[in-house]
Amino acid sequence: MNFGFNDEQELLRNTARKFFENECGSDTVRRLMETPEGISPELWKKIAEQGWLGLIYPESCDGMGLGLVDLVVLMEEMGRAVVPGPYFSSVLLGGLAILEAGHEAQKKEWLPRLCSGEALGCFALTEPDAGSDPASLRTRATKTESGWTITGNKMWISMGSVAELALIFAQTDPEKKHKGLACFLVPTDSEGFTTQEIHGKLGLRSSDTGEISLDSVEVGDDVLTAGGIHGTVREIEGEIVRVEIAPGTTVRLDRRAVAAVAQEPEPEHEPEALAQPEQAASGDES
Repeated sequence: MNFGFNDEQELLRNTARKFFENECGSDTVRRLMETPEGISPELWKKIAEQGWLGLIYPESCDGMGLGLVDLVVLMEEMGRAVVPGPYFSSVLLGGLAILEAGHEAQKKEWLPRLCSGEALGCFALTEPDAGSDPASLRTRATKTESGWTITGNKMWISMGSVAELALIFAQTDPEKKHKGLACFLVPTDSEGFTTQEIHGKLGLRSSDTGEISLDSVEVGDDVLTAGGIHGTVREIEGEIVRVEIAPGTTVRLDRRAVAAVAQEPEPEHEPEALAQPEQAASGDES
């Protein structure tokens, strides 16, 4: 059995490597790490022009229609160059959730915009007092005659201050706990929707992180994703697991482990952007 990559995937790897070497050198990475947004609109646009923002979206949504292995190849090269930007939070968590659980109208409205780089998405689940236990969410969605009213706060949201679309998870019936959860696609320019940047982070300096406040944000029924109450959350949870197990886990593995599986030679040197500064010489070496 051959565990290596096919010719198309090797072409993708080589193309991506040359692209990021030219467009995202270590000086660029360090400069972006010092900016509040941690993202370069020019670089993001160039990545979009390569078609990589829609790599695994279907062609009907202006994507390339490729698979998770292709995504692994691209993300490995992005990791090699330490590419800053919202690829995981916007393209994967946000876009794949819409692809998995959105209505056809929602997919047609948002996925082409995510593919083109016109819009960024954020996955707004965690709150000041809830994260790993979604059943404890305090953000409330109340049914109205015209749709829903959403009130609450979200914390530590990647790209929360700059995204055009937020996937807001809210509780519709606290007594039902996790079975009362629902996901709403809320445009960030909605009335009552405000954000606040979070500064002074120890890590993730090349990514915007924000707090979201929803003060009686009124939305229509059309923003509730296709699974309705609870069903949507199950679908999205499954999609997150699929993403984490496939590209997420592989990208986090040591490059040598990936090389062993793909029967490739081990890298001789660490990427420049990841290289650690040499320790100062001293008379006492350990």
